[in-house]
Amino acid sequence: MKNRFIVLIDFSEYSDNLIRYAYDWSIQANAELFLVHRTTILAPALTDIEAREQITRQTNVEGLLKLKALANDIIPSSVKVSYSVSERQLRFTLNSLLAEPFNNLIFTGISGTGLLKKVFLGSTAIKVINNTKNIVVAMPKEIAVYSHEKIFVAVTEQHPVNLLELSKFLNFIDRRTQVLPFSIWQLPMK
Repeated sequence: MKNRFIVLIDFSEYSDNLIRYAYDWSIQANAELFLVHRTTILAPALTDIEAREQITRQTNVEGLLKLKALANDIIPSSVKVSYSVSERQLRFTLNSLLAEPFNNLIFTGISGTGLLKKVFLGSTAIKVINNTKNIVVAMPKEIAVYSHEKIFVAVTEQHPVNLLELSKFLNFIDRRTQVLPFSIWQLPMK
């Protein structure tokens, strides 16, 4: 089965580094790149269905153009990149992608989101971790250089180390990794 990196892009300050890191790693892991962006549709509440669909199509086209422009600034044109831009909830998009025959890693950024946003909206990384049955690589915004000298493995009391998934993950990395510390995270409940 082929390897594929699904990279979640929200055009925040860490998007460039996330793409750069996933691209660099994809070379070593011989993985395809699939960039995913979820659009937010802003339409007046009383907009009719036809107008709402037009606004949705236009927003998605603009998002795709922006995503391709961002990728073209980082990834050489000789590299094949797939894209998905949709207003659908991420969990539905991810479930569709994960049903395809690939060994997948999902990449998401973790940033210094403010407390109010975390309380009311939640963290995308935490939502992805809680709602998908796949390995998630959560990258701090400061990291842009591919390196696996040290990899942190996060587990929770409800989700202890899954040795089968850890073994799958280790197949994606260079065996020269020197440190593999485990951290117990207290993730918020759904």
